[in-house]
Amino acid sequence: MGYQSLYRKWRPQTFSDVVGQRHVVQTLSNALRNGRIGHSYLFAGPRGTGKTTVARLLAKGLNCAEGPTPEPCGLCDSCRSISEGSSVDVIEIDGASNRGINEVRDLRENVKFAPTQGSHKIYIIDEVHMLTTEAFNALLKTLEEPPPHVVFVLATTEVHKVPMTILSRCQRFDFRRFAIREIAERLRYVTMQENIEADEGALLVIAHHGDGSMRDALGILDQCIAYADGPLTEEVAVEALGTVTREKVAEFAALVAAGRIGEALAEIKALEEEGKDLAQFLKELMGHFRDVLMIAAGGSKELVDASPEILPLIDSQAKEVELRRLLKLLDICGEALQELRWASRSRIILEMAVIKGAIAEDQGDIGERLAYLEERIARLEKGPVRERERPREEEAMPPREERAAEPEVLHQDGPRPEPAIVEQWEQLLESFRAAKRADLQAFLREGRPVSFADGILQVEFPEDRGFHKASLEQESNKEAVEKILSRALKCTVRLQCCFCGEKAPSENPPRESEDPLEDPVVKAAVQLFGGRVINVTRGDVDSGEGDRDEEYAADDETGPEGPGAVT
Repeated sequence: MGYQSLYRKWRPQTFSDVVGQRHVVQTLSNALRNGRIGHSYLFAGPRGTGKTTVARLLAKGLNCAEGPTPEPCGLCDSCRSISEGSSVDVIEIDGASNRGINEVRDLRENVKFAPTQGSHKIYIIDEVHMLTTEAFNALLKTLEEPPPHVVFVLATTEVHKVPMTILSRCQRFDFRRFAIREIAERLRYVTMQENIEADEGALLVIAHHGDGSMRDALGILDQCIAYADGPLTEEVAVEALGTVTREKVAEFAALVAAGRIGEALAEIKALEEEGKDLAQFLKELMGHFRDVLMIAAGGSKELVDASPEILPLIDSQAKEVELRRLLKLLDICGEALQELRWASRSRIILEMAVIKGAIAEDQGDIGERLAYLEERIARLEKGPVRERERPREEEAMPPREERAAEPEVLHQDGPRPEPAIVEQWEQLLESFRAAKRADLQAFLREGRPVSFADGILQVEFPEDRGFHKASLEQESNKEAVEKILSRALKCTVRLQCCFCGEKAPSENPPRESEDPLEDPVVKAAVQLFGGRVINVTRGDVDSGEGDRDEEYAADDETGPEGPGAVT
């Protein structure tokens, strides 16, 4: 017999040889021991996790001369024929190449025939999710009520593609991926049986590349043994796989974490010139950052699958790099791995990832500064005329609790400290929403605070916002605005509104100079009574005390300045 691959040679022959999958092995062993055999099973899980192997072990346990038994003898004709793959009672069907309805119809016809050697006929359908919808429908009835001597074992790597009507008729077993330590221990056992010298670092490298699949790991081991032609060391393993040692990955990770971009880019160039697989190197780098994160987050060293020589490097980096930065580095590596699936030049993707990772430390501060600047720009767009600086010495201000406890003081007379209205404007507007006066808040948003002095708040409006200005000048609305602002600012506030470029009226506006004869009221009175103006008397209307009298002709276009009484 010619050379047999390691994954075929060291396929488990009994349930006790199966690595991992304890929940599956124990359930099936108890079922065989107690005679509680189901008519259909579904084995779901990633590739290389033992689905077909366990299906064959189940067939051996059913058809063994001493069976049904969880410990088949392996010596009878039935056990040997099953191990060799020549048993007529164990029919293995590839669902990918026998996926049509005609193949399923042939299967339905053949299940009627009794087994030849053993007590059961076992149908193992691999990659069952590849069957067509019509084939699944044709299989339903037979799968639900097969003949007593028939057992179905369906295996799939994509259980989500199997119809629920099929799943409901099967006992489902989920096979999990193998841990790196489990794969490394199995590789150690195989190398010892094969009399091959292999160090721990090499076995861990192979286990990592196995990616949770025992079959893939044994195939890689076979490849590395052929390449080494002698003792299997870690250097030999990484050369055979086209990657780098774990120490090299740790050193590269230190360059990225320290922001030494030039050295990291030079290292990438050297890796490409050496013919290394940059995609695999990126996976190794991501795995290293993951190990550092586990230690930095307070996890135990059992969470890290690394040789004792690498653990000190991981510990030192975990103390130097912050958790937030490690998470950012992992995100960058993950995004780069996704881009590598479609990129034609993997070097460019890796270089971009390294540069992003090196400058990732400053991203948080830059983001905060940009947010602050955007906020400031938004405030300036609302047109503040001036901003009051906050007191720089916080010691000069009493604590917030003491200030809240002080009685409210209304600064009505004399100068007083002015709060930074522009900076507080958005907060002041929110106080209107809290007071359930969103209408006033909407009106005030159309204006901008111009000044705040001696308790008078001047708000300026564009000329096309006259409606909003007039609404705020209504007596009821104005009183409500002043009340809410006074409560928010802890002082008496009086509101004055004006248009852009217009001087706001003062609290005591001066008397305007105008010709009384041009007053609309005077004109209306003259027209109503059909009379004419005889004289104009200037004086204080409120007090009734005139300061002087003056007569002039009604058709005179110039009159005394200031308000007066017209008779």
